[in-house]
Amino acid sequence: SWEFGIGVAIDEGFKFSSIVPSQTGLDYLPFASGMVVVSTSNATFSMATGGAEATTLSVTEGIALSAQLPFKQLSERLVSKGEWSHVESATVTGSFGLSTHDIKLSATLPPNLPLTKDFTLTTGSVSLATTEPHFTIDAEAQLHYSSKQPALDCGLTGSLGDTAYSLTASVDNWHIGAESKGITISSASVELNGKKD
Repeated sequence: SWEFGIGVAIDEGFKFSSIVPSQTGLDYLPFASGMVVVSTSNATFSMATGGAEATTLSVTEGIALSAQLPFKQLSERLVSKGEWSHVESATVTGSFGLSTHDIKLSATLPPNLPLTKDFTLTTGSVSLATTEPHFTIDAEAQLHYSSKQPALDCGLTGSLGDTAYSLTASVDNWHIGAESKGITISSASVELNGKKD
């Protein structure tokens, strides 16, 4: 038996269907550059794309993608235009078998992004789908509710639309300064619903 692997660097803008012509469901994403690896076994490739430093991409028998997505595709669904302008792009990764029915792409969020005056996204990612909702977020966040108390750690999930978002922040740890009075909160969540102009 024999095995093969091939990697291709893409130094200019492209759509997903230029890689997989039968899959147009992700063409709403304007990738700026990237790399694609196809392999019949476990393999790791390293190459530079779009003038950036070399990126390492591993694949397990199938196809793997790493691409740069202009960050405004994500940021303008969450905050006012230009608010996160210091971030130029997000790295999108994904892998799927030799069948394109199991495509999964995910964009990694940079750390410590202020979502509102009270919430900061500390880490997380946005899943990218071929059907609605196209963007779903799964992140860790901090709720700053008092200048005298440490921030509350939260798990943040929800969907991001073109003009609105719907998020749920589940508080992981409560320390509201009332424990000494016998008040203990075991769980809580905060709903965040926003509309974009």
